Amino acid sequence: MWFKWIVCNVEELQREAFSSAQEQWSTILTQPGHLGQFGGWDVAQPNCGGILSLWENQKSLEDFMAPGGLHDQIYATNQQAQMLRGCKVSLFHEFFPMPGEFPSLRAAARNAQWLRVACCRVADPQYLNFLEAQRKLWSPGMRSAPGMLGGSFAGDGADGFLIASLWSSKENHDHYCENILPDLRQQVLEMNGFADSMVGYSIALEPRWNIL
Repeated sequence: MWFKWIVCNVEELQREAFSSAQEQWSTILTQPGHLGQFGGWDVAQPNCGGILSLWENQKSLEDFMAPGGLHDQIYATNQQAQMLRGCKVSLFHEFFPMPGEFPSLRAAARNAQWLRVACCRVADPQYLNFLEAQRKLWSPGMRSAPGMLGGSFAGDGADGFLIASLWSSKENHDHYCENILPDLRQQVLEMNGFADSMVGYSIALEPRWNIL
């Protein structure tokens, strides 16, 4: 599976217009290989929207993004470009799923209210320790958290990684951050498995943006 992670910054007065335009991406359901899309506003940056799009493989994603294809047609029709202060798009392929109450991120999407995303950079000397920490510590630790529905660990083929998880509620996500995350961080520190840099997003999902 492949992921397209989109971070959009909009003017405060354009939030509602952006949300309405985001609904028009429902046409993407006709695109072969599309597996779902969801997103919302980051609680720490109210004018920052994050959207995660799921694809069967690299070819289906590239076909969708091809010049003059469905992506360009929707983007031109909904006029979202006029609402943006900035937009960053990153592509990742899944290394392994992170099961929770459901076996995968895709399976969990219909039941989620909250999305947690971490975008990491890892230099070569830390690469193997980082991967080991994801498998042995982060994934089992998150799976033990109440309300963690499902997640995924993915990479961009270089030094970039994406860790995404879906949660049943903000309260369950906050419980994880307050009661489970600190101990996991200490264990990761002891095995020297931290990323060199990380940008995190905590997103309240907008049902209007869901394409499932």
